Amino acid sequence: ADAHDEKPRKRKGAAAKSPVLARAEKLRARARAAGSAEKWEEAAKLYGQACTLLGRAPGEGEPPEAASEEGRLLQQCQLNLALCCVKREIWDQARDVCTEVLKRDARCGTAYYRRAQALLAEDSPDAAVWDLQQAARLSLEGSSQGSSGPGGWAAMRKSIGGKRLSRLSLG
Repeated sequence: ADAHDEKPRKRKGAAAKSPVLARAEKLRARARAAGSAEKWEEAAKLYGQACTLLGRAPGEGEPPEAASEEGRLLQQCQLNLALCCVKREIWDQARDVCTEVLKRDARCGTAYYRRAQALLAEDSPDAAVWDLQQAARLSLEGSSQGSSGPGGWAAMRKSIGGKRLSRLSLG
């Protein structure tokens, strides 16, 4: 499960959801179920379909407006797609998806954190440390996407290989 996979809030008096948004939410729900069952390949496929439906495949074209409901759902689906890639050890795709999120929202600590996981696995420890510093800074600032979850910085460091990073300054 992922802390960023919240259901979009319904506004009082809001218009009915678009068919695209409704379909993307159904895909996300199916993807969440697959991820909860640790069926990462299936979940990744469904998150990818939701991203495509919301206006583009990760890495292509222009995103929906960041403040829109579709934009928020796209970001959630992309972050969860990146998580699936990390679980499947598809590091280049995880890195690329996170970079796309960061192009729209440079304050997304989760994207920095997941990209750091990929960078470390790709043997780029200096870049991974930089991304971890950004994730930690955003977490401390209380960014809505900055929290690394239970355990905070220590859990973040441990989860991506604290032994490999222990010789480096995380500042």
